[in-house]
Amino acid sequence: MNPEVVAVDQDLDQEEVARIAQEYDLVVVPVIDKHLRLIGRITLDDLVDVIVDEYNEDIGHIAGTGDEEVSETSVIRASGDRLPWLLVGLFGGFLTAIVMSLYENALISLPDVTYFIPLVAALGGSIGIQSSSIVVRGLATGAIQTTDILVRLWKELRVAFLNGIICSFILAGMSWYLTDDVGRAFTSGFSLLIVVCFAAAVGSTIPIILKRMNIDPAIATGPFITTTSDIIGIAIYLGFAFNVSFSPLFSS
Repeated sequence: MNPEVVAVDQDLDQEEVARIAQEYDLVVVPVIDKHLRLIGRITLDDLVDVIVDEYNEDIGHIAGTGDEEVSETSVIRASGDRLPWLLVGLFGGFLTAIVMSLYENALISLPDVTYFIPLVAALGGSIGIQSSSIVVRGLATGAIQTTDILVRLWKELRVAFLNGIICSFILAGMSWYLTDDVGRAFTSGFSLLIVVCFAAAVGSTIPIILKRMNIDPAIATGPFITTTSDIIGIAIYLGFAFNVSFSPLFSS
């Protein structure tokens, strides 16, 4: 039997309390003050309530519904919970439009490059959400620590690279079929690989950075990740595709 008593400080975040209870298989968690005096306890039913609340909060961040409750009857309040995340997406779409406008003349010259913009945006967002969801879940359970940022980044980059290679070859084949241009097929596939790796890097590091700043890392999932991946991913795709397409090697 472990002679040391596991207790939590009265100011400790409830999510961390639930994690400690899970780690040490506690059904009751003693609460102490700064003088190490026992001032209360947290029972199993309280811990279950905390876990359910944190789960619902994380789902709300992922879905972009904020703290809205399922049983919420006020349309105004429900709208207020969802609108900020919609505005984030709206602003992100505006920035994406600005990025695309920078390549207006090039898009007119090479309209077939636009065929795969929705695909690149969707795939980049999916990769980012996958990476961020894994990291957020790991941070919540204690399986991932804030000091593991480089380890997690390296793993997610390797996974993204492997999946990106497969998806890039498929996209290159699609591009070759539609354009009958080997150079265009190469640029489409390779730029997708870059976008996928970037999305994985963002998705795996942002939650850990937010956790270090004492901000709920679940914010980094859902609309935040997809918007970020869309803006920078499309910029990478268009920039690489056009710079290579207009280079002497591929334009000759």
